[in-house]
Parts: sequence; C-alpha cells; structure tokens
Amino acid sequence: MKFHVALVLTFLWSCQRTNSPFEFPPIKEPANNRTSPERIDLGEKLFFDSLLSSDSSISCGSCHQPYHAFSSPQPLTSGVHGSLAKRNVPVLINLAWSPYFMFEGGLPTLEKVSLSPIQDAIEMNLPFPELIERLKSHSEYPSLFKKAYGEGPTPSSVVRALAAYQRSIQSTQTRWDQFVTSRVELFNDAEKKGWQLFMGKAKCQSCHPPPLFTDFQFHAILPYDGDDGRYRIDPRPAMKGAFKTPTLRQLAFSAPYFHRGTAANLDEVLNAYASTQNSNANVRLSKEEKAHLVAFLLTLSR
Repeated sequence: MKFHVALVLTFLWSCQRTNSPFEFPPIKEPANNRTSPERIDLGEKLFFDSLLSSDSSISCGSCHQPYHAFSSPQPLTSGVHGSLAKRNVPVLINLAWSPYFMFEGGLPTLEKVSLSPIQDAIEMNLPFPELIERLKSHSEYPSLFKKAYGEGPTPSSVVRALAAYQRSIQSTQTRWDQFVTSRVELFNDAEKKGWQLFMGKAKCQSCHPPPLFTDFQFHAILPYDGDDGRYRIDPRPAMKGAFKTPTLRQLAFSAPYFHRGTAANLDEVLNAYASTQNSNANVRLSKEEKAHLVAFLLTLSR
C-alpha cells in the first residue's frame, strides 16, 4: 500500500514552508480523529481496497486516481453497475483546509464525505452494515482498527480512517511555493508574466487566492445545465448552478475540468471564462497572455 503514497509524492509534497508571504492557515482536526501514522495507514488501505464496493470491483482509488491529483481523466466515471455519475470526480488535494465538502458544500466535515459514495447505488452500492461485517471477518482489518482507534471496525472508525488519509494528501511545495518562499529565479519570463496576470488583469486571485488557490466560495461560471449546485442548499438566484471554487493546485494532472468535465484542457477553461456572464471571470486576454497564464498555472503542479 505504501507504493501508492510513493507514487503520489513524486508530485505532491507536504514539506513545511518558511519565509513565505502566503502562509497556510492552521489545520483544524476533529478531537476524535487526530492524525496519527496508524490512522493514515489504515485509511490508505481502505481507500484502495475494492472490498468497499458491493461486488468488490472498485475502490475509492478507482475514481480518485493518484496520478490524476486524486481525480479521474474521464469526464464522468461509472460505478459498480456501469451507471455514469452525474458529476466529474473532484480532486482530493488539500482537503485538510476545506471548511465544507462536495461541489455544493453540502457536507460540513471530511468524516462525513465517505458515507455517500460507499452506499450510493450508482457508485459503490455497499450498505454500511455489510461493509462492517466484511471488515470484521477480514484477516488484517480488526487488528489495524484496534491499533488506530482502540476498537474493531465500526461505521465511525471507517469514515474517520478514510478522512485521516484524505487529510494527509497535501500539495504545499510546488515551484510556485519555492518561488515565493525563496525568491530564487525559478520562474522564466512567461511564468512571471503569468503570475502578474493571475494577480492583476486576469483577476484569477479574486476566486483563487494563494496559497490554497481557492476562496471556498460558490460561483456560477458556466451556463446553467440543469444541475442546481449550491442552490439546493442556498436557494438564492445567484446560487443557481453555482459550485465551490476548486483549488488550482496540481491542475496539470486533474483534467478534464468543471463539474461535468466539459473542458478538456486549460485553453478551453480560459475560453469558457471569457464568454461567461460572471464579471469576475469574463476577462478578455490576448493569445500571448493566455499562454503566459497557462505557463504560470502549471507551476502549481510541480
């Protein structure tokens, strides 16, 4: 199982930052789920175990693939019965800092996130009572749960372990981080111009402020496609078709983009922004400026 983590760390770093004008806020962990190696290891094992699906055909990692920033290269993925999901697989980067979860922000804690996909008929389709019985009869899991949580497998310990692992998936040391921390000449001219555009004319930072590159707010960017988004929770007209701002970290690995995976690359994202009615996004950039902006955005992925 450590093999998966080794692969991830080729592009995801969790080093401490110093001397940066953009500091990460403190991570707030639940009192009953403080991070420990045992909890992270257990959560990782569960995350990549197909035992968590009804027919043992898929795992959480089948859709949230490490090489794709814990998202999927497919616009929409299918679950155990082959039915397509309604939305693109979201990245699981830096969830430790998120105040709420899912595209419409409907879940308040990371510990609640796994309850839905495991039991959802379109996704993994496994009732929790059956999952717990599987784990209890497993040759390894009872002792791993005992070490991590002082008890055998329970619904609470399962979702806490999965949350502990997801909380550990962090991107904090990209080339941009090194650039703003040390001020060494890590950026070429195009990347520097892209950084200036990001913070200035392109207005990207208004919704994607560093260092997390998300404001954790909800914005309607694309034309309404029948998915109400945040409006399901907050029925104001402005929330119709609005979705939580995604982080831009590791975006080189997380295409396609938007909640239905309708943009295959960053050029298509910028073109969609240029035609939107959202005043914070519909900035007209020249072809050269777009190239500079993309060059900068890629520094957030390596």
